[in-house]
Amino acid sequence: MGTITSPTSSTTPNDLERAYTPLPDQPEPLVSPAGHRRPMRVLSSICLSVLFLSSLVLLILTQQGPEPTSNADPQESLPLTTSKWPANLTPPSRGVSQGVSEKAFRQFSDVESYPWTNAMLSWQRTSYHFQPEKNWMNGPLFHMGWYHLFYQYNPDSAVWGNITWGHAVSRDLISWLYLPFAMVPDEWFDISGVWTGSATILPDGEIIILYTGDTSDSVQVQNLAYPANLSDPLLLDWVKYPGNPVMIPPPGIKVDDFRDPTTAWSGPDGKWRVTIGSKVNKTGIALLYETTNFTSYQLLEGVMHAVPGTGMWECVDFYPVSTTGANGLDTSANGPGIKHVLKASLDDNKHDYYALGTFNPISAKWTPDDPELDVGIGLRVDYGKYYASKTFYDQNKGRRILWGWIGETDSETADILKGWASVQTIPRTVVFDDKTGSNILQWPVEEAESLRLSSHEFDGVELGPGSVVPLDIGSATQLDITVTFEVNEAALGATVEADVGYNCTTSGGAAGRGILGPFGILVLADESISELTPVYFYIAKGTDGSASTYFCADESRSSKATDVGKLVYGSIVPVLDGEKLSARLLEKEPINEDPQKASTLPEAFSQFSTGDSTAASETTCQQFCDAEVQTYLWTNAMLSWQRTTFHFQPQKNWMNDPSAPLFHMGWYHLFYQYNPYSAVWGNMTWGHAVSRDLINWLYLPFAMVRDNWYDANGVWTGSATILPDGQIIVLYTGVSDDSAQVQNLAYPANLSDPLLLDWVKYPNNPVMVPPPGIGLEYFRDPSTAWIGPDGKWRVMMGSKVNTTGIALLYKTSNFTSFELLDGVVHAVRDTGMWEFLDFFPVSMTGTNGLDTCFTGPGIKHVLKAGLYDNLHDYYVLGSYDPITDKWTPDDPDLGVGIGLRVDYGEYYASKSFYDQSKGRRILWAWIPETDNRDANLLKGWASVQSIPRTVVLDDKTERNILQWPVEEVESLRTNSHEFEKVELGPGSLVPLDIVPASELDITATFEINEEALDATVEGGVGYNCTTSGGSVQRGISGPFGLIVLADEAFSELTPVYFYIAKGIDRNAKTFFCADGSRSSLASDVGKLVYGSEVPVLHGEKFSMRLLVDRSIVESFAQGGRTVITSRVYPTKAIYGAAKVFLFNNATGVKVTASVKIWHMRSADLHPFPFDEL
Repeated sequence: MGTITSPTSSTTPNDLERAYTPLPDQPEPLVSPAGHRRPMRVLSSICLSVLFLSSLVLLILTQQGPEPTSNADPQESLPLTTSKWPANLTPPSRGVSQGVSEKAFRQFSDVESYPWTNAMLSWQRTSYHFQPEKNWMNGPLFHMGWYHLFYQYNPDSAVWGNITWGHAVSRDLISWLYLPFAMVPDEWFDISGVWTGSATILPDGEIIILYTGDTSDSVQVQNLAYPANLSDPLLLDWVKYPGNPVMIPPPGIKVDDFRDPTTAWSGPDGKWRVTIGSKVNKTGIALLYETTNFTSYQLLEGVMHAVPGTGMWECVDFYPVSTTGANGLDTSANGPGIKHVLKASLDDNKHDYYALGTFNPISAKWTPDDPELDVGIGLRVDYGKYYASKTFYDQNKGRRILWGWIGETDSETADILKGWASVQTIPRTVVFDDKTGSNILQWPVEEAESLRLSSHEFDGVELGPGSVVPLDIGSATQLDITVTFEVNEAALGATVEADVGYNCTTSGGAAGRGILGPFGILVLADESISELTPVYFYIAKGTDGSASTYFCADESRSSKATDVGKLVYGSIVPVLDGEKLSARLLEKEPINEDPQKASTLPEAFSQFSTGDSTAASETTCQQFCDAEVQTYLWTNAMLSWQRTTFHFQPQKNWMNDPSAPLFHMGWYHLFYQYNPYSAVWGNMTWGHAVSRDLINWLYLPFAMVRDNWYDANGVWTGSATILPDGQIIVLYTGVSDDSAQVQNLAYPANLSDPLLLDWVKYPNNPVMVPPPGIGLEYFRDPSTAWIGPDGKWRVMMGSKVNTTGIALLYKTSNFTSFELLDGVVHAVRDTGMWEFLDFFPVSMTGTNGLDTCFTGPGIKHVLKAGLYDNLHDYYVLGSYDPITDKWTPDDPDLGVGIGLRVDYGEYYASKSFYDQSKGRRILWAWIPETDNRDANLLKGWASVQSIPRTVVLDDKTERNILQWPVEEVESLRTNSHEFEKVELGPGSLVPLDIVPASELDITATFEINEEALDATVEGGVGYNCTTSGGSVQRGISGPFGLIVLADEAFSELTPVYFYIAKGIDRNAKTFFCADGSRSSLASDVGKLVYGSEVPVLHGEKFSMRLLVDRSIVESFAQGGRTVITSRVYPTKAIYGAAKVFLFNNATGVKVTASVKIWHMRSADLHPFPFDEL
């Protein structure tokens, strides 16, 4: 090369380290410049072309975190990424100095590796994506008829390390020939790694490579290389410039924050510019160098661009796009009709971001078109598993081509087993979106279509709400799919639903249903839908009536493997007026790319949609590679509704909060919030039912309806008080015609009527209105009243001040006029609005319940509140002073809303009452649905009431209450089965042979040898049921318990279990958990892991009781110290197909279990005989 002169030596300079100036303590900050769901018709055609099998694979899953929303604060760090992996399972990084392609999930700590078979592992190799023959992979160019791809490669192992430049060539970007390594770490300036770089083709055809080398001292330096023989089309031999490095970290830049030089471009002065990524504190920066010969460089003053809060920029890319044509441009192009794309890979969250802007070649500054969409805080290149992307100008076809690295999200163990790791995306063309003017368009290179074989078309497929339409195409693992969807514009315009907070990643994935979405395609689904990858659109209406379209890919159920990442990807996608919703998917076993957005999933595909304004690539792992795989047109996953058999629920329509339960003249009365017109919330009326035994019920006519100005918008929750003379007083919240929450009085028209069919509203309602300082919408749910020593009655109301939850206290002598007492009974900061307050005494010396008016020695008072902010019920034990009317918690650290919960599952708006017929306190609560509005409408009903529970003080701990199903529920028991002293070794799974197993009452005890437990040294201080991996997360002493509602294939199951965690002080804590994560194959239902710590005293066995009622599991641990209600939606584990198992998934301890199971008959629920009125 005539422009390059070689120095006499390439040995390490003695003063090299002194050239690196440490950062000043206080660097100057760098600042950046300044309804109803409608049927839809699938229009056009869905072309599914079976693609030619080559030899490649991929398993990909990724984590996606929240993105910065402002570039105003240079000290503000990027938000932490979110993932399905618990924080304690993500291993610490090897460090930035180890390079950009370090695996994010190298191992899963205590998570046991999934038992992959050779067939499963071999299935993960893609068929038409580029990947090396083996081991790990990470400046493409075109030369003499060949496309060249260089990639980060470990020749020794399938894990990151020993980074070398792999080399492959292709005539068509699809079929590749592996070549010998281009460069290996063999010089002091790259002995720790030949890292990422870029190629520049000079006007005379000379090829220049600039790359980052990691020195023997772990300093990142930039080096020069060039072909030994430019006339060789395959460029087999490369020469490293003897005077390397040609650039070293400048003053103020850390030695490990200086990497990944871009392709160079020529300026108007004839000099070449090169950008390198770096950071100062948390500000990501693009440094700009200029050179005339590529051997000596000058750092230009300042930076080309910087964005605070984005962290280290690596793999920077900078290139022009034409605003007037569809052709690509050489990197040196500039002038009118051109914008410049600046792209950076953010090391902090492993995502690629880009922004459009203008580059001034004179000042060497780049300015974003929209500072709110700057690099790192705006648009992403791809919204899935996609990183370290790199473009090059293809002078052969006049186009710019983009490549990206799809990293694995399994474990290092799995990578070693299969012998390879990582994949490159299908190359994509990149052009400016001249319709929006605000983003680029990405699309698979046309050469990908050469792999298409036979095709299938499906035109005019009508998709009504809840539709799942199978597309019969036979084998469905290597596909190119194009699809368009059309929603009737009149229906879209008529939709009034507002969904301004929608976000693909956090809005429940394919299970989160709205009026206008989701709808799309299910791919890589097996016959039973136990594995599937939905790719879909979701249209969200704003409060101003405008619509935003989201394009998402949900891999949350893409694999049954437990040691892989499974996330939901996506973002908003511009859909212009008159455009149909369109998508293209490239699918091969585990990858999926789609051109509107890029979201890299597990061999799902690179997704491209509506005009390719965003792109998405995915990778999916198939667990059962020999299973039949099907593709579905999809609006939402399967609807399967099971009504319970012995829980109270209305015959149809919506029900929620229990209100004013009471016992009168031999009958238990339950009033409840009810919508008489629909299976969704609204039109709140008081439903009414009665029972002799709390189990079998008679539905009655409505007790109260919305018929006055003070409750015109709803007859809301209330409570009943029985006065000493037997008079029944009901106080309830009404929502007035101007939406104010006011308190109203009602009473029976005929107290001698056992059924209390008729009710009278007090003519002078309301009797209480929001006091000064309380918002009109924050004043509701009066408690049962109690009498004080002054003969006046007290009533508690829930409210809030700012974010402080409060209990207001009123007193009255006649229930028609009320006085607000000074101060509040109790308040807890940051707990938000308190509703459904309950306040009652419990005896410290006996097991009988107490009337609400009881006070005095030997009594504690329970204060309970429903927290509107999180829809959970919390309670605290404390002391009530009837003179001062103040209540003091026994333990301030367990205050209302920050301590104990009544129930750790789906259980809200609980209400207790004193049952004078049996001297007990009974607790009821609403079990909400966790499916969605449309599902409720389809099945015609929604919600269930819990089994009534007795409540007493736990006299052993004196810190909590005990809850237990009322004894009447045992009247439903029929034949029983007993399993005594079943030995469960580590990893045991023991089926309990009972049929059917969908309506059961189960009691079980478990014993662990105390010496073995004491010998356990495992620490589990961070264990938490909800976040610690559910029943698959193994420890030395747990989990162990019962599995209910499981089908034969274990595609559905609900484990309820104990987990013993030893603290650093070697004291053991026991957790009681219920894992709903695999409770249903339906994708539009909630599937969470519930639970909390449960006190287990010395000498106590571990005990649980489960009431299983088809789709409800109420679980009680240690006599009711901790309770969990699970709302599940089995689709296969129903009726005769449901199974029960004992299991011990602990790795160390043996467990001895004894179980007794009763089958349960159905309760009687009768309509009221109106003809007998």
